[in-house]
Amino acid sequence: MKYVYVVSPHFLEAMRDESMPYSFAIKGYPSIKDGRKNLMYTNISDIIGFAIVLYELPNDLYPLIDLLQAIDRISNGHPIVLSSFFKDGIDIVLDNINLLNSTLIVHTDLECMTDIEIRRGIYGSILKEVYKPYEPPKDEDLIPVISPDICHYVPLLNERIMQLSEDIPIAPDYAKAIGIDPVVEKTRDSDLIIYLLRCEMIRRKYGLEPDSRVKTKFKAVLQDEPDRLTRLQFESIFNLIWEGRIWI
Repeated sequence: MKYVYVVSPHFLEAMRDESMPYSFAIKGYPSIKDGRKNLMYTNISDIIGFAIVLYELPNDLYPLIDLLQAIDRISNGHPIVLSSFFKDGIDIVLDNINLLNSTLIVHTDLECMTDIEIRRGIYGSILKEVYKPYEPPKDEDLIPVISPDICHYVPLLNERIMQLSEDIPIAPDYAKAIGIDPVVEKTRDSDLIIYLLRCEMIRRKYGLEPDSRVKTKFKAVLQDEPDRLTRLQFESIFNLIWEGRIWI
């Protein structure tokens, strides 16, 4: 089993959850101090990379700089992802480290920590450094596909429904997730059907029971949907969410 060595005071649980689909696991520590202390007990051959995921850099930057240098001393070309919502202090860290055996990847200016940021931004950056990425075949190697004019693509789901597939933000609780979700903000005053579906999806995602008031309101609003196929799709999606059988 290979591991990503993770240090994160605020996002450790989310980092663990988003590692589940991968073939690696995480060794996670809730503070820079714990991450530094346990580094000496780590078998570097089991590690594929390091992730230090912070909301913001601490006022005292020395422990962070010390951790980065300690990682570099045992590293064998391992990537280190340093992630923070804010840039403050990053320049000072970069000016005071001398990494000879590691590749430092810095992520800043995050609006919120989503599952896609963890999977693509953090784990993806590590895996890209560790494993050679897949190179698609060149155009001349591909067999051309000829599409007759009589064929055309008709999407199964319309653009309104596809908004529901956007990633749900990771937040401490349901109320905070609702407050930062871009789909909720976009549809609150413009598309009540999508707004209600999205709110119920987030509610179930955060382990809350379905709200019967939302169901009553949704059924009333759904009657105003003019397209029968779209109306049936909305109703089916709501029933799946209500039964706890689907969330994104």
